[in-house]
Amino acid sequence: MADERPKGSYTYPNTPDDPDRTNVLKNRWGIETHSELRVKEYRATAVRMGEIAEGDGPKGNFDKAHLKAIHGYIFQDVYEWAGHTRQRKSRR
Repeated sequence: MADERPKGSYTYPNTPDDPDRTNVLKNRWGIETHSELRVKEYRATAVRMGEIAEGDGPKGNFDKAHLKAIHGYIFQDVYEWAGHTRQRKSRR
């Protein structure tokens, strides 16, 4: 069965018949399986969330720009596009 989702720059190519290699977000480590990415992402983001809990991290009014800054801070070690708004390709 063909993947009908638009091909974007945010995921690695899917591997047929392997759910662990389907729609995996591109990351700074080049990890292409959900199971391995989940562990590394959790460890990296736990450190950043701990820093926010201690008062570090972006300050603001919880508006769109501030929420993007929080996302960028938490996921900066995992995804190159952390803190940016993702762009969807239009379907034809």
